[in-house]
Amino acid sequence: MTRVAIVGGGASGTLVAANLLARSASSDEVVIIEPRESLGQGVAYSTSHPQHLLNVRAKQMSAVVGDPEHFVRFAGCHRDDFVARSTYARYLQDLLATRVEDSSSRFTHLVDCVESIDRVGGSWSITTEDGRYIETDVVVIATGNPAPSIPTWASGAVGSPRFIADPWAPHALEDLGGTIVAVGTGLTFVDVAVSVLGSSPTTRIVGVSRHGLMPTPHTHVEHPPPLPDLRTPRDVLHWLRSQRTQVGLIRDLVAKAASHRRDDPTIGRTLFQLLVPIEIEPFLGGNERMVLD
Repeated sequence: MTRVAIVGGGASGTLVAANLLARSASSDEVVIIEPRESLGQGVAYSTSHPQHLLNVRAKQMSAVVGDPEHFVRFAGCHRDDFVARSTYARYLQDLLATRVEDSSSRFTHLVDCVESIDRVGGSWSITTEDGRYIETDVVVIATGNPAPSIPTWASGAVGSPRFIADPWAPHALEDLGGTIVAVGTGLTFVDVAVSVLGSSPTTRIVGVSRHGLMPTPHTHVEHPPPLPDLRTPRDVLHWLRSQRTQVGLIRDLVAKAASHRRDDPTIGRTLFQLLVPIEIEPFLGGNERMVLD
């Protein structure tokens, strides 16, 4: 018998459990230790706002290896749709429930928090906040990202009812009005703006960041042009030198190189290294972030 304890029951912990249950023997046991009553949510997918969307197209969100359309079928959406994150949480929960039902292994969800993990002989001993002691053979840490830390320059605002250190805390964005200043203009800023303006359309929201840039919209690249048969870094170098530097070339590299598998695993890295900094410099436009038109 092998017991696996997974600390954290968000997306990662849920996926680990689902995959273990699909492969484990009847005598094995999978335990998730997660304080939330519902698994598969974590910070990323706990939102219930219908306009808080996945940042990846549905066709790329399958959790089942070998079945790229699995999530698309569950959501009943188009392959290129950006689906609500709450839908993805339900998808992960449904997947786990199916694996639990189909598996002969034992599955347990402990609604608790881990206080300590110690090595004892050849196994691990986990102590929870409620005083439980769990002996396990394997420990998987799937706690996700910690809550945002408060910068030193903002420490003077701590304690004020108008200071929100964690926008994902329960009820943090309710009953806001007037003018809101958000430090940072990334994807979380977009979620905050959508949430606040949805309930209070007259609220003024100001985003402040070092570069003043908003998240770059997705481009639609259904079938990027195939790269030639590049087997070595030397092949890559010769091919790049034969090309005219252009936005299209760089876009193709970005779309293909990271997943381009050939005989030499350094191909992808070489494609990017050969473009920095001389080849990419004309496209920076004085900014530190590359923007492709």
